[in-house]
Amino acid sequence: MVDFVAKDFVAKNVQITASEYRDLVQPWFGLRVGVAVVTTLCLLYFFKTNFPKPETDLRISWS
Repeated sequence: MVDFVAKDFVAKNVQITASEYRDLVQPWFGLRVGVAVVTTLCLLYFFKTNFPKPETDLRISWS
C-alpha cells in the first residue's frame, strides 16, 4: 500500500471505465445537489428575516 501511494500518477497506471466513473461520481452528485438546495433555502430565509422590506407610504403629502 505504501509503495502504491509513493509512485507517481503515470507509474500507477490506473485505468477506470466510464461506467465505473459514473458509479463513483453519481452518489456525490446527488449529495451536492441536496446540499445546494438546502443552502439556498437557508440563505433565502436568512435574507427574508434579516432584511425585511421597508414600510413605504405611497400617499402623496402636499404639506
